[in-house]
Amino acid sequence: MKVLLCGYRDWALEAFAGLKEYATTHHDTQFLSVNSPAQLSSAMEAGGFDVAFVIGWSWKVAPEHLSAIPFVGMHPSDLPAYAGGSPIQNQILDGLRTSKATLFRFLPEMDAGPILAQREFSLEGHLDEVLRRLSAASFIMFAELLDAWPDTVERPQVGPRDVRRRIKPEASRLDKEQLQRMSCRQLWDAIRCREDPYPNVFMEDDTGRLVIKRVEFEPK
Repeated sequence: MKVLLCGYRDWALEAFAGLKEYATTHHDTQFLSVNSPAQLSSAMEAGGFDVAFVIGWSWKVAPEHLSAIPFVGMHPSDLPAYAGGSPIQNQILDGLRTSKATLFRFLPEMDAGPILAQREFSLEGHLDEVLRRLSAASFIMFAELLDAWPDTVERPQVGPRDVRRRIKPEASRLDKEQLQRMSCRQLWDAIRCREDPYPNVFMEDDTGRLVIKRVEFEPK
């Protein structure tokens, strides 16, 4: 079996590293990793892959690639809720405390394909903690998928499709009026969901810019 791994974020690469280590003792599998659309196109031109696994990918996959082999991706929400951009940030800002990592087969329509597996993870804590949990959930689901391949079971997404926009860097700016309307918990959520590697929360006045990278919150 030959698997194409598509991802570039650190937490995604950690999940892939675990999958490669798992495969050495459980499967006769060859892996090739790509981290950009150009590398993906080159790999697909070379061909020979049975399936592509996608984690933490920021670009659409071309229709000709989707028609060549199955692409299975992980989206960090309970699809069809929070499809589209910035799913972790949008869920935290909406006050969600838990979510589900969803494995699904890619279709030309973004985040709309049938579901293969789901696994709950917590959205509490600092962003690096959330991403570690997401990486672990991704590894487990892809390892189980590798065990079952090609005998997979798909089910359609059920419920209203909720597509969110990607949060732009300029949305990290907070002004005094926003601060006055926010509770401590809401401010904590706004800051922690934009911790590194994302554009950090900042405030500006005549003296300069205050960048807030990390704070602590003590619940009442």
